[in-house]
Amino acid sequence: MLSSSSMNTDQQNKSTTSLVDEMAQLDKNYENALKILDSLIARKVTSDVGGQEQNLEITTNCLKRIGVDITKLPMIHVAGTKGKGSTCAFCETILRKNGLKTGLFTSPHLIDIRERIRINGAPVSTELFGSAFWECYDKLCQSSLGGEKDLIAKTTYFRLLVVLAFKIFVDAGVDVAIIEVGIGGRYDATNIIHPVVCGISSIGYDHMEILGNSLYEIAMQKAGIMKKHVPCITYPQREEAMDAFVKSSQVSGSPLYMCPSIEDYERVLSEDGKIQRLELGLKGEHQRWNASLAIALAFAFMERTNRHEKLEIPSFSPLEESIVIEKFKNKLRGEDLSSSQSSSKSSKSLSNIPSSLLNSNMSHIHNTQHVETFLPFHLPEAYINGLRECKWPGRCQVLSFPGLSFYIDGAHTDESLDLCRKWFVSCMEKNQVSQELDDHYYFSSDNEENALLTTERRKQAQNAATTSTHKKVLVFNYTGPRDPKKLLTPLSKSSDLFDYVIFCPTDSVKNSLNKHHTSISKQEEEKLNLLRQTWIDLTNKSDNILLFHSINEVLEFLWDMKSEKVSVLATGSIYLIGDFSRKLHKIYKAISKRDNK
Repeated sequence: MLSSSSMNTDQQNKSTTSLVDEMAQLDKNYENALKILDSLIARKVTSDVGGQEQNLEITTNCLKRIGVDITKLPMIHVAGTKGKGSTCAFCETILRKNGLKTGLFTSPHLIDIRERIRINGAPVSTELFGSAFWECYDKLCQSSLGGEKDLIAKTTYFRLLVVLAFKIFVDAGVDVAIIEVGIGGRYDATNIIHPVVCGISSIGYDHMEILGNSLYEIAMQKAGIMKKHVPCITYPQREEAMDAFVKSSQVSGSPLYMCPSIEDYERVLSEDGKIQRLELGLKGEHQRWNASLAIALAFAFMERTNRHEKLEIPSFSPLEESIVIEKFKNKLRGEDLSSSQSSSKSSKSLSNIPSSLLNSNMSHIHNTQHVETFLPFHLPEAYINGLRECKWPGRCQVLSFPGLSFYIDGAHTDESLDLCRKWFVSCMEKNQVSQELDDHYYFSSDNEENALLTTERRKQAQNAATTSTHKKVLVFNYTGPRDPKKLLTPLSKSSDLFDYVIFCPTDSVKNSLNKHHTSISKQEEEKLNLLRQTWIDLTNKSDNILLFHSINEVLEFLWDMKSEKVSVLATGSIYLIGDFSRKLHKIYKAISKRDNK
């Protein structure tokens, strides 16, 4: 007898299949490709193990059907709760600066779906995306000789994008494909690959309805990307997470490494005894660990694919340290990984590493007896430039207008929101503002919106300010089955900082892109009221809370705020961040066009 969840899934699939059949008659262009993808969004991977295992099988079958062989595609696989996208971005830029042709697959996107599939750092063109999509789609709709019919009927939105990305990367002949896990790891559609090296970023509580209720369970799912003889690199984690990693490492036969801190690299680079901080393109102190993980992943990839032979890698001067590093490189290349004799020799060598090379942060974690220390090395210019020039919109990003700055961060867990809060507080203390609008990463909408948000209008509001004031505003929303109290608690720690707290919905409905469209669903209105009450319960403050029905209303309010300077922290939902980014970019382009006339 089928369970109710299975019946609902079957009904969902039948409904979606019929919709897909109708769309099959559409012209094969980019716009209609997006329509078909949108029709698949409602399909979900079931949370039971059988359904999740089927996810991997179907993804593999889809690749076979379209004739794409990924076995010779060199890849890096990255899982984690927080920071995996930033780690992938750092890693991609470093490898590109090292002369490699890169492919990058991430999720979700902020503004345009093509952000998920990048070649050499740039989103693929509409032409390439469209042609690759229709080639995949047509083949997945065909019956196979084995009798399996209409694979497209079993394909989810994310699964199809994974398949599409692999096809594009193989066809483009990239030197490396950096693949970010969607959800979890063990049963994620991306976990059909056998990478050169894999990494796991920070572990926290998210997607618990799928991954489990404890940190150990969640970490075990993330560690499911480990493969035999494939090095896995992480950074300091909580004890439960490390226990899970060590257990998975032992079961899978994947050597587990702890990367050094970014300070360790800075120490190695310092010749005069003074530590010079590396400049990172992504702001926020938490990005320093993501950068360190990316360095280790890039280095391991270069070592294991014998690409460092073409580069000048400065070595340490003391002979004993050079010997240790050479042995470490050999281990990374996978030499005699299965040999117990080699393993014992390596462990002995690594146990004799001079203190200057030891990871200075190892003391902060537990259960490290089965974890090798990834050694810091003298970073070549390609690595340093990659760290500095990395861009990843929506992560600790500052977008500035006259007297009005938006601090945007897609933090969506309680831990990441606390880091986001600390970053904003730090920026306020340092009076930090930067301009980071770039056509390379943004896409415009055909909708005309906020056409009256001009430089002149903002300056009028500044001039109308009665005193020299600097007002701070929080704009927040969340999506999915999350606890609003848990999310708002870290932000409430700085409640005295905010002059206004604004809750508003995302532009999740096409109609809401029209600036005159201000109606919202009853469910959304109830959520806004719940956020308002939750903030009051946490802070005992109610006089500075504002509820708006659209982001456009929020922008109108902010543009007219009578203050010499306004700083806005927009965070919570990645969809909210995407909507803000798109709208602000359009406004910026419109203002620039008018000012240049």
